[in-house]
Amino acid sequence: MSDGRLRLSREGRLLVATIDNPPENRLTPGLLDEMGGALDILLSEMDAAILTGTGTSFSYGFDLEVFRRWPDADGARRDLERGNGLLNRLARCPKPVIAAVNGHCFGGGLEVALACHFRLCSEKARLGLPELSIGLIPGLGGIRRLASLIGRAKALELVALGDIVTAQEALRLGLVNRVFSKNGFSAGVRAFAQALALADPALLRETIRLAGLDPGISEEEATDDLIRTFLRFRPGPPDKGS
Repeated sequence: MSDGRLRLSREGRLLVATIDNPPENRLTPGLLDEMGGALDILLSEMDAAILTGTGTSFSYGFDLEVFRRWPDADGARRDLERGNGLLNRLARCPKPVIAAVNGHCFGGGLEVALACHFRLCSEKARLGLPELSIGLIPGLGGIRRLASLIGRAKALELVALGDIVTAQEALRLGLVNRVFSKNGFSAGVRAFAQALALADPALLRETIRLAGLDPGISEEEATDDLIRTFLRFRPGPPDKGS
């Protein structure tokens, strides 16, 4: 069931999805379903998307009241499977999705951002997966995605200690792509999206796909895939008459 907590707007071929569940923009199963609907729109009609939050937070994570309302383990499993299915789908999206981390980004909120292709951050943002401190474990694939970005040892440290990192530390670790000033955040995000729009869409889709290849495949398989992809887009031979 939709919660009506995700606002959508269009800026040309750019879809902007804004989490609007004040004061902390907590996630719910319904809100994640709405993200799935936004993803459908992106795939069918748009070239790229920005996901952000209202106010001073991207998202503080999953609404704990949802946990308390689970009637049993089966109910919890259903919600977790839906949520993980959505984030897996987001991570595999062939069109670029930018997480515009406008403020605090914790728990499930960071797990959503980690599933996006790019993370752009306000200088005032703070990021972390503090679930262990309240007796939970990150349940939306965040541990695995964090480890793939910043390395296993550092990811284990941040999750095990519940560390919250600043925007600049997140940039140094490779957790986010860029940090913008608070006043220049919106303009910086739009400029980044406009720069992406200059790339050939088909080439950008293939670049996203290649970057997301399963790290478990062999180097030979990855090389063969790369060569086949390169040859599909190679410039044709010059005309004999030129």
